[in-house]
Amino acid sequence: MAKKSQSNVTAVYYPDIIPDTLTPQIEKLKEQSRQKAYKEKQEEAKKLWQEKQERITKTTDDKYVHTLKTIIEWASIKKRTIPLQCFNFTNMESSLFRAFLDKLKAYGCFDCWTINPYKDAYHTDIVFGNINTQLLNQYLNMNQTIFFKSGEDVVYHNKSFFFKMGDGNIETLDFSGALKWRKIIESFLELRKRTGNNLFTTSEIIKIYQELFDEDIRSSYLGHSVSNIRNKKIKKVLKQRFSIEFMREEKAWLFNLR
Repeated sequence: MAKKSQSNVTAVYYPDIIPDTLTPQIEKLKEQSRQKAYKEKQEEAKKLWQEKQERITKTTDDKYVHTLKTIIEWASIKKRTIPLQCFNFTNMESSLFRAFLDKLKAYGCFDCWTINPYKDAYHTDIVFGNINTQLLNQYLNMNQTIFFKSGEDVVYHNKSFFFKMGDGNIETLDFSGALKWRKIIESFLELRKRTGNNLFTTSEIIKIYQELFDEDIRSSYLGHSVSNIRNKKIKKVLKQRFSIEFMREEKAWLFNLR
């Protein structure tokens, strides 16, 4: 009986292990696809960045005026969603841009604004609520009374300085009470405008001073300190904004706007 049972037993089959050659290939293709997508995204971002930089370079308006004109232009075709890429503020200037939009909102140019937080800087949009183009144009005209060229933050006009602040505000300083110092500053500014330089000899300054004001000035007066100015506000702004220094090696005056 035992012999009969043993004859019915069959051998168990154990198949050979089949090598997995497909999974590594799939993983390799997935990695290649991921790298390709990343590279394409980087190239697109670089292209968009270059396009924006070229536009900023070519634009004669400063970034604040350009922002106003951009919103007005899009609102004129009934668009309240504007790509962030259309504005001339760089990624590093996002805080200035947001502060300026908040200022426009407070002025009544629109009820609200939001930025899509889930997209990168090159593909996100800004959505404005109830844009008031009349107030935008009013704000634009108010700020264009004194024209600032692109990259310029100081304008001198009619015996006053106009400083463009970081938040887009324009600060005015009446310089008419500075007497001879005003004329010296005007002489430096005129030389700078004509030559594009910041370094001038004493004779050059005296010559332009005589040309502009039809009067003489002693060379020793150029060495007077700004501290001699009585008006405290003018004195403070001069120290903050201007640097006038005699360079002994060059035997010339160095004039800088800060």
